[in-house]
Amino acid sequence: MIHKSGCAVLYATAMNQTARETIREGETARETIREGETARETIKEGETAKETLREGETARETIRERETARETLREGETARETIRERETARETLREGETARETIREGETARETIKEGETAKETLREGETARETIRERETARETLREGETARETIRERETARETLREGETAKETIREGETAKET
Repeated sequence: MIHKSGCAVLYATAMNQTARETIREGETARETIREGETARETIKEGETAKETLREGETARETIRERETARETLREGETARETIRERETARETLREGETARETIREGETARETIKEGETAKETLREGETARETIRERETARETLREGETARETIRERETARETLREGETAKETIREGETAKET
């Protein structure tokens, strides 16, 4: 049989053992709680990391959109440059057309100048022809005057002949007078 005090010791020992077990369980529970806190912290960090990843993905998407926008701007600038080059080409074509028109006008002007030269030449020839006609008229006039002069000379010759005949007649009359006197 165990003495009453021995029971108490055994009981106390058992109680101590239970208390120690309870303390150990409490320590384990505290450790579990700490681990749970650590796990919650890890979960929060994981959520933060996921959020950071989502933000990073969003940032990457934004960067891709910006690159696309830059590419679009570059293409737009290229398109503007192409449009400017086309406008320049159209302007050059218009200037070329104007130059061709100017050349055609120059050709027309040259043709007009040639026609003017031909007209001047024709006028000169006409003037020469008029001069020739005037010279011919003068020559005809001179011929008529020569004819008139010849006629006058012939008339003078006739008059002289008549005068000589008159002189001869006078001489004959004088001789006749002298003969009568004789």
